Amino acid sequence: MDAEATVLGMPHAEALLVRAPEAARRLSISPRKLWELTNRREIPHLRIGRSVLYRVAALEAWALGQEQKGRGPRVAGAARASARPAGADSTEGEA
Repeated sequence: MDAEATVLGMPHAEALLVRAPEAARRLSISPRKLWELTNRREIPHLRIGRSVLYRVAALEAWALGQEQKGRGPRVAGAARASARPAGADSTEGEA
């Protein structure tokens, strides 16, 4: 077993709970967006005293649920392209 895999001679397990900066990093979103989702109670979290914590397994389940709802990653420009009327990019008929 290598040194990184152990803590005080015991196998190192992944943290059960993480703070906001780590939760945002794991989700690949900004801490500001995480706070927005937290304040709107759209993402699972818990409060212990004044600390706001996120259970790693709950974050993974939430991300999977977002993906299944079709709220997954968006392709840049896809919304703008679909909002244009058909033929809007066409130069036909212009003098």
